[in-house]
Amino acid sequence: MMQRKHLILILSATAIVLLGAAVGIYVVHVSDRTEQVQPDKHPTNSHVAFEDDTPSADPDIVGKWQNSANPKWYKVYYDDYDGDGFFWGKEWDESEDVQEEDLIYHGNGWFRWRKDRNQLLEMHTMDVQDTPIPKRWLVLSRSLPDSLILTNADRKSQSIRYGRVSD
Repeated sequence: MMQRKHLILILSATAIVLLGAAVGIYVVHVSDRTEQVQPDKHPTNSHVAFEDDTPSADPDIVGKWQNSANPKWYKVYYDDYDGDGFFWGKEWDESEDVQEEDLIYHGNGWFRWRKDRNQLLEMHTMDVQDTPIPKRWLVLSRSLPDSLILTNADRKSQSIRYGRVSD
C-alpha cells in the first residue's frame, strides 16, 4: 500500500514537471513566431521633432536664485511641467543646515509654481501629507535680468530679493 502511494506521488510530480516544461516550450515557440521586426521609426541619423501641448515656463523665472540678504538660501524654478499650468521648483536654506541633497523628491522644500502676468503662485508640498500650502507673490519689474524681487501678495511691505546663480 505504501509503495503504491509513493508510485502515484512520483508519477504525479513527474507529470506536473513535464506539463510545465511543455507549456514553457510552447509559450517560447509561440512568442518567437509572433514577434515581428518593426521598422525603426526614429533612426539616429535623421531629424525628428516631437510636438506636445506642454506650455513653456517663463524663462525669466526659470533658474537657480540666491537670496540677497541670506546667501545660503536658494530657490530653483524648473521648467519641469506638472500639469494645470504648474511647473516644479524647490528651495532650501543652508544656514538652517538643510542642503539641496537633503530634500526628498517632491516633498518638503519642493513647490509647484505658475506665473500669470506679474503674479507668481507657489504651491508648497510636504513629506507627510498631500496638502499644498499656497504662497502668492508679486513679481516686481526687474531692472537687471539677473535679479528677482518677490513681494508678498498679501503683505506688500514684505519683499525678498534674489540674484541669479550660474552653475
